Amino acid sequence: PAFGVTMEAFQDLQSIGCVLVDTTCGSVLLVWKRVESYARDGFTAVIHGKYTHEESRATASQVQKQPGGRYVIVR
Repeated sequence: PAFGVTMEAFQDLQSIGCVLVDTTCGSVLLVWKRVESYARDGFTAVIHGKYTHEESRATASQVQKQPGGRYVIVR
């Protein structure tokens, strides 16, 4: 999907040998890079959205790329 999937879902699919084609929207990827950089620099990423929405969940999962990454979703 254009809004991406969680890191966990991506890794699960890779682990069972699925061939994945990343169709994540470029604008979403820019947000993900920013969230990852916040986590790398020790900041908590503040994400505005519904915590149950797939895009919010996928964006929040990007902090997992950095040990100790943190986020909060504000509705």
